[in-house]
Amino acid sequence: MLKQLRDRYAGISGQMKQLASNESFNDSQRSEWNSLEQQLADVESQIRWAEKSEANVGTDPVVQEQRDRSQFDQGRKSFDLSNDDPNRPLTEYERTAAFNAWALGIHCKDDVGIRAAKRMGIDLRNNKLEWNCDRGVTTDGMPIKPAKTAQEARENSRKRRETQQRLVEEYRDNPERRAQSVGTTTAGGFSVPDEMMAALEESLLAWGGMRQVATVISTNTGADMPIPLVDDTSNKGAILAENTAAAEDADIVFAQKVMKAYKYSSKLIRCSVELMQDSAINLPQFLGSALGTRIGRITNDHFTTGTGSSQPGGIVTRAGNSSVTVATAGTMIFSEPLRLLHSVDPAYRNGAAFMAHDSTVLKLRSMVDGQSRPVWEPALQVGQPGTLYGYPVYTNQSMASYAAAAKVLIFGQLSKYLIRDVQGITILRLDERYAEQHQVGFLGFSRHDGDLLDAGTDPVKYLTGL
Repeated sequence: MLKQLRDRYAGISGQMKQLASNESFNDSQRSEWNSLEQQLADVESQIRWAEKSEANVGTDPVVQEQRDRSQFDQGRKSFDLSNDDPNRPLTEYERTAAFNAWALGIHCKDDVGIRAAKRMGIDLRNNKLEWNCDRGVTTDGMPIKPAKTAQEARENSRKRRETQQRLVEEYRDNPERRAQSVGTTTAGGFSVPDEMMAALEESLLAWGGMRQVATVISTNTGADMPIPLVDDTSNKGAILAENTAAAEDADIVFAQKVMKAYKYSSKLIRCSVELMQDSAINLPQFLGSALGTRIGRITNDHFTTGTGSSQPGGIVTRAGNSSVTVATAGTMIFSEPLRLLHSVDPAYRNGAAFMAHDSTVLKLRSMVDGQSRPVWEPALQVGQPGTLYGYPVYTNQSMASYAAAAKVLIFGQLSKYLIRDVQGITILRLDERYAEQHQVGFLGFSRHDGDLLDAGTDPVKYLTGL
């Protein structure tokens, strides 16, 4: 079903692209365009519903619990309790059971979970659990080497996003793998269930859009990380006559931006002991989704509009002024985003993109040029951004809405925005705080920073609304 829907989406998008290539747009063609756009929106909605249905997201809670229990029981049946070979790879079921055993702590009675936790080096009495959340491998499974240059960092970030997306899609499209997949031997130390990582990554990527466009690096510690910056654009070479000494020019002035590591909290998440014991709740997926959603929301806000004082500096905050303001409040004409585009130096336009609130994106989708032709081009695949003047447009709900008198549209080299993740994520299990309610509390912590790498040349600029 999904394949047919995706093929239909691509077909409608192709028709719209062909229609928009006409020299002029008459009323009949405009009507056809509007009809195709509505069809495209309907098919996209069906695809989203089908994906959520297959991934057990957004379905009836009873049905979802039954499927979770079925997958959990399937993993239990395929597990040989007598096989204690220390070199035997752990299954995804075992890793999930081990995590659930830690989450229950003194309330855990599951032999499989207790034994799996022991193999993985998890102390069920310790209320703190830490793991490395960085997917430092490519889509082919090869490790990503630490970046030595900004270009390498951007390439690593691209590979990491591809790996994250692949893993998310694997667990979304193949739910049966959750109970049967084979993990690697841990040899001490905790290997978090892949399902938790997929849920965490999916939620982080879904909130806002900054992680889709930025360069993301991971560090082992939260120590201050200086990033050198240089602006040599005002200096030029010169023609030199024969036997003439080269003239001296101004020295190159270096600056630096220091990346911090601000601590973020998921706030408290409570779960009843009965629910965890009786329904075989998939705690890795639940906590991964909850952590990713809560931390994703607040960090995306700060990566977008953060002040840079005791918090990350947002890309909108750091963006340069294009001196382009919409002429009429509540409206936008095709020439205004075009002027924003040309306000950015051509050196930064290769690989550049637009970013805006969804309300602004909706306006861009209906915008026409001087011949009444749409300037928006829909993507051929669901999940990929549409384009404006050949540049992708990303949605970011942390930006100001279309009607606001604020920075409503940005354009430029968005990959110049650097997100720093400190690798370790910590979950605390609060056994005593809610003991009288027979509940267990969970609290997640992670550290991040972000800022635009700008030496004064404005790689990203903004358009102001009214």
